[in-house]
Amino acid sequence: MAGEIPPNMRQRMTFDAFRTNGNGQIANEKSTGIAGVHAFVQKWVENPAPYRWLALLGPLGVGKTHLAVAAAVERENRGDDVFFATVADLLDYLRATFSPDSPIAHIDLLQRIKMVDLLVLDDFGAERSTPFAEDKLFQIINYRYEERLPTIITTSHHIPEIASTRPHIASRLQDENVVLILGLEGPDYRQGGARR
Repeated sequence: MAGEIPPNMRQRMTFDAFRTNGNGQIANEKSTGIAGVHAFVQKWVENPAPYRWLALLGPLGVGKTHLAVAAAVERENRGDDVFFATVADLLDYLRATFSPDSPIAHIDLLQRIKMVDLLVLDDFGAERSTPFAEDKLFQIINYRYEERLPTIITTSHHIPEIASTRPHIASRLQDENVVLILGLEGPDYRQGGARR
C-alpha cells in the first residue's frame, strides 16, 4: 500500500542498528557529529507531539534514510499514522490515481498525504522535475508547513541548491521556527566508509 514503510527497511533501520562509526570501522573524533544527530532524532521521536520538522541533509550513504525510517517506525509504534515514501515514489502514487482503474481517488490520496500525522519525504531532489511534480510537492509542503504538521525530509542537496530551482519550498525549509536542519557528513556507508 502507498506510504507504508517496507518491511525489510522497518527491520533493518532502527535506532539500535544505527552505527555512528560506520560499517564496522573504528569511530574517530568526527563521528560525534553524526552521533549527535542520531541522539537528537531519537529525542525528537520521544516528544508526545513533535511540532518541528526535521530536514536531514548530507551526501549519499551517510544514514539519512536510516534515521528517518527509525523515527517513522517509532512514531507509528506510538500510534501515529505515518506516510513514508521517496519523493519519486510519492509522485508516482499521485499520478497513478488518475488512472480509471485506480482504487483510490487522487484527491483522497493527496488529502491523506497532506494531513497524515507524520510524513517522511525521502530523497527529496532526486525526482525528475515536471510541472506536475512542482505543483504537488508545493501543495503538500505548504499545507504541512502552514499547519505545522510533523514532517521529515531527507535530501543530498544543500538549501542553496534547492533555492535555485524551488525557491518557495526552500523558503519554508529555512524557517527556523518550523524546520530544524540537521547536517550529516561522511563517506558513503554502503561503500565501507565510516559515518562521521
